[in-house]
Amino acid sequence: MSEPNYKKEYLNLINENFNSFNINDEDTKLKIKNFCGKFGFDEDKVTKQISNDKILRAWFIKDPSKQMFIERHLNHF
Repeated sequence: MSEPNYKKEYLNLINENFNSFNINDEDTKLKIKNFCGKFGFDEDKVTKQISNDKILRAWFIKDPSKQMFIERHLNHF
């Protein structure tokens, strides 16, 4: 069997996480609150900016490296 393409799988998960991003999710709201508290930003302004800025949104999407994607992929063998 050939080795799985982890980089491709990682990028696919990033894309999935962008598509499933929900700014109203409780975990996301907490991330925004903590981010704003750490840097002194206004939560409403950051929330609006995230909605319009994919680069900033990338900071708040789920990190595939914390989703055990390698372990899930290995379970298919």
